[in-house]
Amino acid sequence: MGKKFYISLEANPLSVDILVGGRLRSADFTGGLKHPIIVMPKFMTEDVELQKALEEYSGYGKSFILEKEEIEDVTIVTDLEESQTPDADTPVPSSFPNVKEAKTWFNKFKGISYGKMSTKEKLLAVASEFGVSLVFDNE
Repeated sequence: MGKKFYISLEANPLSVDILVGGRLRSADFTGGLKHPIIVMPKFMTEDVELQKALEEYSGYGKSFILEKEEIEDVTIVTDLEESQTPDADTPVPSSFPNVKEAKTWFNKFKGISYGKMSTKEKLLAVASEFGVSLVFDNE
């Protein structure tokens, strides 16, 4: 889950006392009327149980509402397969469907940066370093 930001519908600071898991919790909406600009009081929490309790609270939608939710982008990293690691022993194919596929292959299996293969001519030069003359299926 992520962070949830709640905003008071009134300009004055707001405090909501609510039972969460048998414990009394307080959600204090801070901010409020500031001259010359009105800044509505806000409250943020990452506590999933408190979020659920606030959204089930009788004052939800009347005294305060959900302003926004930020969900963290979680990336799961797994061990790379052997075929995905750059390997000097992997033989270079002489034919690829297109230039993009060839660049991707050289980057993935030989660890060549895309910058060194920015043009087709540079890609062909990289391939010649490995003793291969490339042919593209779409040409």
